Amino acid sequence: MNKKILYQFFLASIVIIIIYIIFSKYFITSDKDLKIIKKFEEKFNTSIKDTSSTIMKDIKYTSVDSSGSIFTITSEKAEINIKNQSLTMMEKVKAKIILEDLREVLIFSDFAIYNNDNYNTIFKDNVLIDFMPHYISANYLDLMFEKNLLNMYENIVYKNQDTKLYADKLELDLISKDTKIFMNNKLDKINIFLKN
Repeated sequence: MNKKILYQFFLASIVIIIIYIIFSKYFITSDKDLKIIKKFEEKFNTSIKDTSSTIMKDIKYTSVDSSGSIFTITSEKAEINIKNQSLTMMEKVKAKIILEDLREVLIFSDFAIYNNDNYNTIFKDNVLIDFMPHYISANYLDLMFEKNLLNMYENIVYKNQDTKLYADKLELDLISKDTKIFMNNKLDKINIFLKN
């Protein structure tokens, strides 16, 4: 009899732990997510205060900037804030920028916050840029169309056929293609490895 009660208690404990994990992962906004939302609000001078939203699947936005570059962003799941409908929180994100010279930049990430008024986007978690033959991964990417600027930060890894590079931050001017790569602490050095 004691084994049966112990077994039931064990199963009930596992069910409670699973429910807690699911609830905390999908229904509680983490401190990290709140910091990202606050950063987005400050950087792009907008607000995401209301939690009421509309959830959609397989969403796609396309826009063209003044230089003729085409920006397309898609996601498997999207949540549009009802109070500020210009903001879309996206999951499993793929983006493509077709530059005026017809070269393509592909961006992938787990999450993104997209502003459909000005096309500014913050990508987060498992961010990858594919700009063949260049591949860059990081934790975050801010795409600011108003400034024609792309910022990547936290755990930057750059790869091409000959080079592998580790840094803290990368800035790319989308018009001139000028790139700056640096460390947050000026005493730290960018790590570059050349392949033979």
